[in-house]
Amino acid sequence: MMLTIGELASLVGITVRTVRHYHAIGLLPEPPRDHSGYRRYGAQALIQAARIKVLADAGVPLARIPSLLEARPDELHAAIDEIDRRVAEQIERLQAVRASLHGLRTGSAPALPQSLTSLLGILRQAGVGERTIRYERDGWIMLRTLYPGEAEQLIAAKGRLLTDPEVVWLYRRLGEAIDWEPDDDRIEALAREVLARVTVPPADALPEAGERTRDRMLALLSSYSADGPPSWNALRRRVQELTTPPAR
Repeated sequence: MMLTIGELASLVGITVRTVRHYHAIGLLPEPPRDHSGYRRYGAQALIQAARIKVLADAGVPLARIPSLLEARPDELHAAIDEIDRRVAEQIERLQAVRASLHGLRTGSAPALPQSLTSLLGILRQAGVGERTIRYERDGWIMLRTLYPGEAEQLIAAKGRLLTDPEVVWLYRRLGEAIDWEPDDDRIEALAREVLARVTVPPADALPEAGERTRDRMLALLSSYSADGPPSWNALRRRVQELTTPPAR
């Protein structure tokens, strides 16, 4: 039984346009027309089209497919092993994407490593409020996006801080401060508590980057901070004032 181009495309799982493209680039031989003016495809064309689709779906560039189809068995096996490795990596990335989507659906921490998810769990167990944890989570998403290479090191440092009961107490206190007014008298005392318990790194302690890139990163971090509770912004400004040497 001979197939029309539409039937071939349907059986292989591609479009008629794709079949014609394969013809145009010499990937699939174009059969002659029959007496009715239609091109008819046989079993060999079906097999060839199916093999091309498998390789194309695996991400093999069309220009490379002819050499693979004509390769010796050992060369083909080596190429398939390499393709399989890349496909496995793609599957792993897609599984991570699915996990992040699940996190968005459930309201848990999306796009975060297990180490940070555990860290947020420590805060929850310590009685830190969910609003505070949400700001902490989103801040880490920002930092991990800007500094992916240093994320685990930064997370580990924060984990060491959270072994100190006084730092955990400070987190709970920050949660209470969310609803304070920016001019609340308690902000001064809280700023001094922050400085007494946590070392505030200078801006130039951030990971190295090109000057323009680093400026843009700092601008993003600053804009994220500015979107926080007004009381926290007032607290941040007061901490900066207390840590800035007086001008001479």
